[in-house]
Amino acid sequence: MNKRNEYRKCIFCDHHVISKHLDMEDIYDCICENCGNYRISGIALDDLPFHLNKEYEDKRYLISGYIRELNENNIPINLITSENYFDFLPANADFKIWDKFDRIIRYMYRNQTSLFELIDLEGKPSIAYAKNDEEFQKMIDVLVQIGHIEYEGVMGSSRYSLTLEGISKAEELMTSITDSRQCFVAMWFSEEMMDVYQTSISKAISDAGYNPFIISMKEYNEDVSYEIISEIKKSRFLVADFTGDRGGVYFEAGFAQGIGIPVIWSCRKDWFDTQIENKINALVDGTEKDVIINEKRRVHFDINHYNFIVWGTPDEYYKKLKVRIEATIK
Repeated sequence: MNKRNEYRKCIFCDHHVISKHLDMEDIYDCICENCGNYRISGIALDDLPFHLNKEYEDKRYLISGYIRELNENNIPINLITSENYFDFLPANADFKIWDKFDRIIRYMYRNQTSLFELIDLEGKPSIAYAKNDEEFQKMIDVLVQIGHIEYEGVMGSSRYSLTLEGISKAEELMTSITDSRQCFVAMWFSEEMMDVYQTSISKAISDAGYNPFIISMKEYNEDVSYEIISEIKKSRFLVADFTGDRGGVYFEAGFAQGIGIPVIWSCRKDWFDTQIENKINALVDGTEKDVIINEKRRVHFDINHYNFIVWGTPDEYYKKLKVRIEATIK
């Protein structure tokens, strides 16, 4: 493929895509009618079809759904490369049947500006993590049959509106977690940060009257992705700490926002927006030398405008987090 030419078909869902090539970086800015916006390297466009068609072809829709999920909730998506695309899969589960139906209801509810407004659902299977357009249409047909949505009835139209029963269902989905006392913690599970969890995060949550939860606390038999999603859905709110810039934290925060669960954003100062110097011993021209490597640490610019708790010490984190919980979680 000539990387200097635009391409017209999304590599993850086969829907129409508008792409713009950035010549200096060999990167494509893409707008997919199904996935939404994402950025992908030219090398990945060459490499991924080979990999996806072999081992991950039946999971492409999970990446598509992941991209849509983040777009819907204004959570940034890292540049997709042939090296990191696999990282997108573990954070996504093959959602249980009614979870998919609920996503359609929530999508329509969030996007309507007036009662019974018609919402265009054509070409958007990713909003429900549907595998393809055929599965998506069958799901829509079921929602019509059970009375949650109505079809406009115009030939060739894919516009639907929520019925009163559908609106009631959407509001039930949006508020079903308000009685929970659980707080899901999304974070980096390094040894240092686990110490911070014990001394600061869990203590602040408990002292504010809630029950802290991290996935490592739970015994499970199924894929951890199912367990993460299940526990987030049971939680009253989520604490997302971006120290370490872990991709899973971005997903978990975005998923929580997508189902109406409040998110408290936090990050240690040296990972929020700073540049540090790392000294390493390297072989240079056959001689071992100390080399300084500058490392830029920054929370992605698409979310750094949120009201972050930027902390320096565990004690400072504890105090700020407890105050934020008491002030914002009702």
